[in-house]
Amino acid sequence: MLFRSERCDYCQQAGGQIGFASSVMLLRGDIEAPVGGVPDELIAQGLKEVVMHEVGHTLGLRHNFKASSWKTLAEIDNPALAVGEATVASVMDYTPTNIAPKGQKQGLYYTGTLGPYDYWAIEYGYKPIMGSEADELKKIAARCGEPGLDYLTDEDTRGSIDSDPLSNRFDLGKDPLEFARRETKTASELWAQVVDRAVVDGDGYQRARQAFGMLFGKYWQTMSYVARFPGGVYVHRDHKGDPNGRKPFVPVEAAKQREAMKLLTDSAFNVPALPPADVLNSLASSRWNHWGTRDVARLDYPVQQQIANAQGNILNQLLANN
Repeated sequence: MLFRSERCDYCQQAGGQIGFASSVMLLRGDIEAPVGGVPDELIAQGLKEVVMHEVGHTLGLRHNFKASSWKTLAEIDNPALAVGEATVASVMDYTPTNIAPKGQKQGLYYTGTLGPYDYWAIEYGYKPIMGSEADELKKIAARCGEPGLDYLTDEDTRGSIDSDPLSNRFDLGKDPLEFARRETKTASELWAQVVDRAVVDGDGYQRARQAFGMLFGKYWQTMSYVARFPGGVYVHRDHKGDPNGRKPFVPVEAAKQREAMKLLTDSAFNVPALPPADVLNSLASSRWNHWGTRDVARLDYPVQQQIANAQGNILNQLLANN
């Protein structure tokens, strides 16, 4: 039996990522309300990625939450990438739906195939060995300093407890700060439009609350990645004497820590303009409790309390004993 933190709930959580993507498309006018018409390739790529992930578990692979830091966002967003190319180093990460910024051509929504870490891990576990098994396995393991072979898993990725800011669930790209800037800009530019774009005449206002929650949740999720940089430490599993071997612990660059603090000051502790009062007063709640929803404590939307809670979590991260 696995501990709760080590169980795989990727399929359930990936639904929230697709929810954010569909909200963005809806509010940009790419699809029509009520939500529908999400591109077939998004669904197909997402299903394939989840299936590859779960098959990886059946072969013995654990989560690798550092795999998404293999490539830059520019490399991942490149529309020339073929459907069969990898955008992250392992399908064992939890990766978000990759939605291109406004005005930029859409590339792959999800990685198209196994990454270098997956092939390396399978080689270690399954390669037929004719000579000395110990020598051959050491030779394979000695490659862990190569690009794309970094590995951190569940017990290395526990928010304020663990120190490596490149190991997160649902971040993307070599620089999580760049990803946070992109996602928060997308969310904050659209959240004032949830009533106009998400609700059609004759329907209740619950879809506006749903869309706003997707945008608001993504905003603070990405801010939490930023809060891991101040005081952070990059963690490596290289062995002594490995080619390109690195020390087990390397402090995050001072300039990067300062960059993260400025981003938190500008975007977490100075929140962009919230929707006007008529929008906030239209975020109606549903009491229909079923799969995929959760009950709410109050019918109106306590946006100030939500902000205070999120800011409190970020302060806890910054003051944690990393």
